[in-house]
Amino acid sequence: MPENDKQPSVVAVTDDMFFSSRILEAAKAAEVGVEFIRGTDGFPDRYIASSPRLFIVDLNSKKINAMDVIRMIKSTEALSGTPVIGYFSHVDTDLRKRAIESGYDAVMPRSKFVKDLGIILSDAARAVR
Repeated sequence: MPENDKQPSVVAVTDDMFFSSRILEAAKAAEVGVEFIRGTDGFPDRYIASSPRLFIVDLNSKKINAMDVIRMIKSTEALSGTPVIGYFSHVDTDLRKRAIESGYDAVMPRSKFVKDLGIILSDAARAVR
């Protein structure tokens, strides 16, 4: 279910409440709809019709396997061209390498992700206007 009134242009796959609130705050400022996913039931099929402009994935999620998420997105023809950004703890360099090899379009440390979040979501908002 969307976390604000806009059509969800961004799908955020995270179970971390801190990052969820940061993403929601930035999405409201960018006037872009965001939906939070905390599990993979029905994912990604439920997004084929709505065609999100961006997926954001917490690579360090304890509940969701981020490598499964990217495989599901990239193997779904209607979503395979949708950009997918993963963010991770800067100390987990092996995770960064695996994410890049798995097909993430951008992989960044959490600190850079938070710093650039407004720009990332503004770009997604422009893509739907």
